[in-house]
Amino acid sequence: MSTTQSNLLSPSPATTTQSTSSNVTTLDLASTAPQPTLQCLEGVLSDTGVCLCPDEWTGDTCNINSLPMVSAVCLNSTRSFGELRLNCVWTLENLQDIVNASGTTVDKNWFIASSVQMLTSKPEQLTHENITSAATIARRLLSSNLLNKNEPVGLPGTFLGLGTEAANTRSTSGYPAEIQLTLHLQKDAQENWENQNVGIGVVMYKNDNFFKSKSFNMQIGTKRRVVSASLTDKQMLDHIQFNIMPKNISGVTPKSSACVFWDYTERDWSTEGCHKILTPSGDVECKCNHTTNFAVLTSFKADYQYSEALNWISILGCSMSLVGLVLTVLYQIQTRKSRGTNSTVLLVNICVCMTVFYLIFMFGVNNPVQYKNQSKSLKNVVPASDFYQEVDDGPCTPVTALLQYFLLATFTWNIMYAAHVFFLIRNALNGPPAGFLPFAISAGWGLPALLVGISLGTTYSFKDPLGYRQEEFCWLASLDKEGRFDPKRPMLWGFLLPLAVMLSFNIAVLVYFSLTICCAKPNLKSSRTTPLKKKILSSFSLAVVLGLSWVIGYVVLITHDKTLYIILSALFCLCNTTQGVQIFIFFTLKPFLQKKARYNTDLKTESKMVP
Repeated sequence: MSTTQSNLLSPSPATTTQSTSSNVTTLDLASTAPQPTLQCLEGVLSDTGVCLCPDEWTGDTCNINSLPMVSAVCLNSTRSFGELRLNCVWTLENLQDIVNASGTTVDKNWFIASSVQMLTSKPEQLTHENITSAATIARRLLSSNLLNKNEPVGLPGTFLGLGTEAANTRSTSGYPAEIQLTLHLQKDAQENWENQNVGIGVVMYKNDNFFKSKSFNMQIGTKRRVVSASLTDKQMLDHIQFNIMPKNISGVTPKSSACVFWDYTERDWSTEGCHKILTPSGDVECKCNHTTNFAVLTSFKADYQYSEALNWISILGCSMSLVGLVLTVLYQIQTRKSRGTNSTVLLVNICVCMTVFYLIFMFGVNNPVQYKNQSKSLKNVVPASDFYQEVDDGPCTPVTALLQYFLLATFTWNIMYAAHVFFLIRNALNGPPAGFLPFAISAGWGLPALLVGISLGTTYSFKDPLGYRQEEFCWLASLDKEGRFDPKRPMLWGFLLPLAVMLSFNIAVLVYFSLTICCAKPNLKSSRTTPLKKKILSSFSLAVVLGLSWVIGYVVLITHDKTLYIILSALFCLCNTTQGVQIFIFFTLKPFLQKKARYNTDLKTESKMVP
C-alpha cells in the first residue's frame, strides 16, 4: 500500500516530501472549515483522513490507474533491492521485439534476461501469450553468445562441463553438485574447439511452473527443477549428459525416474531421444541427443516403517484371553438354565466376537507384504504421478475389514448387554420387553456390517487401498499422505465416533446400575444387606464386560505429557489384551467358586442335620 502521490519505489525523495506537505496543509484547512470525508474508490481510508492506495492506483481518492515507474530484483542475500533496471511500462511482448532486433550485446542480453525474470516472477498471473513470449525470448538468448566457453556458469549447486574430461561429480566449490550438465561434442569438433567461436546458453528454472504437463500429475505437491541448454552450432553436439538430483522430501523415497525434455509441439514432457543410466551408487544419469529444456521426473513412494512383530507380553495376554473366553463360552452354555436365555446369548456373543478378534489380531495385524529396497527399472517411461502407490496386494485389506467388523460387533453386543441390565433394573427384574432378543441379534451382527460396508464403499479402491487401511500394519487409515490426521479417513467416522457413542451409553448404564445397587429401591430390598465390597465388584464386573477400558484409549489420544502418555498406553495395552481373562474371572471363575462354596456349605448343613 502507498499514500497518494507516492509509489513504493519512488525515484525522488522530494516527491514524497512535497506530498506530505500538501497533506498537512489540507489538514490545517480542515481545522477551520469542515470538509466532507474522502470516499476512497480503491484502497482504504487511514485515521488521518488520507486514502491508502494499492500500488497500481494513485490520486486523492485512488481514482487514477497507474503503474510503478521502475522495478528491481529483491536480493535474498542482502535483504534489499538491487539496481533499478526495469521500465515497468515494458511487457514481455516489448522485450520480444527488442531481442528479435539485431545488434544485441552481452550486457543488453543480461538486462533483458533480468527483466524477463521479474516479469515472470508471478506465474499465476501469466497468460498463454506471456508464456509464449517468455519462451521465445529465452530461446533467442540461449542461441546468442550470452555465455561463451571461457565464462563460468553462475548457477549455485550446478556443474557445467564440455567434453568427456568435464564429466565429474563435483562443482568448483568441491561439494557435490545438485545439477550436473555435460555437453559432449563430436570428435572432430573437440579437436578444433579452441579455434571456433561457439555460444553456449544455460538457464535453470527453480520449478516447473512454466511446464504444465497433462500426463504427469502432482499428488504431493513436488516441484521439479528444469535446465535449458543451447548450443549455437547444433551440429557439433554428440550428446548431452545431465543429472538433476531430486529434492529430499521427508517421509518418501524415490521410486522411479524418467529423463525427459519439453516437447513444444505436444506441450508435454517426452522421452524421445533420451535414455537413462543407473550409476553404481543407484543415482540416475540422463543422456539425450539434442538440446532443449530437460528435467528428471521422479515418482516417490512412501517410506513405510513397518510394525514389528507382537512382543511376548501382547502374545501372552491375548493367548490367556483366548483361553479364558473359550472357557467362559462353554461354562455359560452349560449353566444357561440357571440365569435365562437372554443373559446367556448376550454374553456368549460378546465372547465369540472377542475370540475371533484376538485370533485375527495375533496372526494378521502385521502386514505380510512389505515393499522394501525394490530395484529401479531402466525403462525410461514418464510416470503417471509424482507419488507411486502400489495396488492392493495380499490379505491386509480383508484382515482390516474383519478386525473393524468384530471389534465393532463386540461393542454393539456390549450395548445390548447394557440395555438388558437397564431393563432388568427398570422393570423390577421382569426383564426386557418382548422381541428384545431378535432385535439384539439383528443389531449385534447387522450394524457393524453396515459400518464396514460404508467404510469400504467410500474409501477403498484396488489402485489405492490406503484410503481405507494403513500400510505399516493392517488397521484403518487415519492420516493423509503428509502424515496429518485426516477426518475423511475411516478411522474417525468408521470406528472412533461409533465407539464413542457406544461407550457413552455403556458408561451411563454403569452409573445408573451403581447408583441403584448403592441406594436400593423399595422393590429391590431384601432381608439381607449387600456388603459394599460385593457392590463394588458387581459394578466393576459390569464395566469389564461393557469394554469401558477403551476409555483409556481416548485419553491417550488427547494427552500431551510424554510420561502420562507412556503410562496410559501401557495401561491400555494391558487392560485390552487381558480383557478375556477379566471376563473369565468375573463370569466363570467367580460363579464357579461361589457355587462350589454353597455346595460345600449345604453338605455341611445336611451332615449336621443327620443324627
